[in-house]
Amino acid sequence: MKHIQLNTSYKDQSMVGLGLGIWLTVFLIFISPFDVSDLTFEAKLILLPPYGVLVFGAYMLCVFFQNKLYWRLGFWNIKLELLFFVLLYLTTLLFCFPYYKSNLVNGTYTLWEYVIGIYVPILALISVFVIVGRMYINRLQSKKDSDKILLKGDNKSDILKVEPEKIVCISSTQNYVEVYYLLNDSLKKTLLRGTLKSITSELDELKQVHRSHFVNPSHFVKWIDGNTIQVNDLKIAVSKKYKEELRNII
Repeated sequence: MKHIQLNTSYKDQSMVGLGLGIWLTVFLIFISPFDVSDLTFEAKLILLPPYGVLVFGAYMLCVFFQNKLYWRLGFWNIKLELLFFVLLYLTTLLFCFPYYKSNLVNGTYTLWEYVIGIYVPILALISVFVIVGRMYINRLQSKKDSDKILLKGDNKSDILKVEPEKIVCISSTQNYVEVYYLLNDSLKKTLLRGTLKSITSELDELKQVHRSHFVNPSHFVKWIDGNTIQVNDLKIAVSKKYKEELRNII
């Protein structure tokens, strides 16, 4: 099945969740569907905004599980997107119905009546907003990814998209390659199965300093001693073969 773009940024996804929560709150207050039409405007301002907060929380919880699954599988497709929506619908119901039956709202519908009479009709509106919102932030991600390169390991799931300038160091360890890179100013590490040569072949930004290490000189901090450098927070060994060239570069 064809893979699709997925924006895993919690910041971008929170824009969708927050927009959904606000939109739902405004809809409930001013359109007053179903069994809230008899409430006074003041009562609506008190009782209905928590639905928006609950929907926002449900959406972000689903995004958390979405990202966990994506990072484990290394891809996203239509089936997984549909699974996300099913999880969102169930989580939203799980969050909202107890509030509806709480002492604050004192809802009179049973669970089945609530699902058929209130929840299902509103799902169509929720779905449209979420679909449009996710399409928008996925396009934002596509623009961000246009500046990234794709590093592939020997396994199909070994994929890393990263901006070349964010790569700090790539090191070999047995049958794997460790890629150290910056994400939101934090140093991260990803393991890819493969050889150092195959992973670094198109990365002109990196310079070899050891048979097991390639570093990005732009992240150089200092020489620790005559055979070791600090690159970001990493201590990297430098071979005599590459020492002079490295000194000239930095």
